This record gives sequence, structure tokens and C-alpha cells, in this order.
Amino acid sequence: MFEGQAAHPEGPVGAGIDSLVIQDGKIVTFAAGVTLAHDYELQGIRTLGFYGDRYFKSMGYNANFSIDTFVLRGENVPGRLNTMGWQWDGRNTINTAGLFDFVMMDLHTLEVLFTMIACKFGSEDIAFPNQGLNTRATHWRATRILPGLHTS
Repeated sequence: MFEGQAAHPEGPVGAGIDSLVIQDGKIVTFAAGVTLAHDYELQGIRTLGFYGDRYFKSMGYNANFSIDTFVLRGENVPGRLNTMGWQWDGRNTINTAGLFDFVMMDLHTLEVLFTMIACKFGSEDIAFPNQGLNTRATHWRATRILPGLHTS
């Protein structure tokens, strides 16, 4: 019946392993370890004679996301996530490097799920566990995160 495939890979709900992360047009990894967050920084509007907030107004916008990948050996590994920061020659490129665009795309339908625009590398966590693979979680700031599909 299933023949080694998901029963309905086209949806309505996807899985991280069925989605790709693309950085500036280059496939980086499966989206199995990606977390997106954005905050509209709502401020409550209060008026006399009314208890609590009457309405909310956005006072700003903050977007960030994390990508979990593996620690890869070698400098020119295909699919390597491009980051800035300290280089082997002692330079730090965090302020001089440009911004990146990311796209999360459904592997089966090639539909864009989310687009992260004008992103800057912020921090990373690297783990060398007793058992398992060496992992690297990179954390990014984005100018905005745009949805590509309807979400509930």
C-alpha cells in the first residue's frame, strides 16, 4: 500500500525532512531542525474608564530563526552553510559581510513555505555529544519572515 513513501507527501501538513533550506540559491540542508520566530512587539492601548487594554498596536518587528546542521569536515563541502564571523586568518567579518536570503521549500511540490529576507548571522551553538553526530545550531536575525503558504 505505502511502498516506502509517505501516504500523502503533498500535505496538508509537512515534515521537516520533507522541506529544504536554501541560502542565496544554494541548498543547505533539510529543514528538520529549523525554528522561526517573529514578534510584532505589540503595545497595549489604554483609555480612561476602561479596565485593561482596549486595543493593541504594533510598535516594531523582530524576526529571528535557527538552523540545525552538522559539523562538516573540509572547507568546500557542498551544501555547507555560509556564515560570517571569525576567520582562520584572525579577521572578523561579522560587520563587513553582506546579508543573506533564505527560503524554505517543500521537497515534493517545490512550493515556497517561508522566505527569510536580509538575514545576518548572530550566534551559534556547537555540540560534540558522547553518542551521536557533532551538531551546529546557527541563530540568525532577519529583516522579515514572509509566509509562502497558508498556516493555521
